[in-house]
Amino acid sequence: MKKYNYITNNFLKIEYIKKGNSIPIIANQLNCSKSLILERLVKYNIPRRTYSESTKGISKNKNNKFNYIDGRTSKTYYCRICNKKICMETALYGSHTCNSCRQLGKKLIVITKKELEMEIEE
Repeated sequence: MKKYNYITNNFLKIEYIKKGNSIPIIANQLNCSKSLILERLVKYNIPRRTYSESTKGISKNKNNKFNYIDGRTSKTYYCRICNKKICMETALYGSHTCNSCRQLGKKLIVITKKELEMEIEE
């Protein structure tokens, strides 16, 4: 135990509480085991963080990935017909068109069906 005398109460309070470093990060910095850091936290009566406290600020969404800015994708997608911006879901999984072009397409289909029916009747 004398080997790790530099793991003091003040050091752990600064690293663990003030800076918010985790036990594995502190252990890697000092080249010692995680269990030793945990022993010292118990010895110095430093309360351990709960799971929610330790993961606060770490998001599970895609914010940390390289092609995302503020939680939004940095890539822009456009309608195939009129080149208006559309959302990523519509571009990847939907019709690849904006709402106005999609509704216009439905109207055109209805018109052409009516025209065909009129031609058949004549």
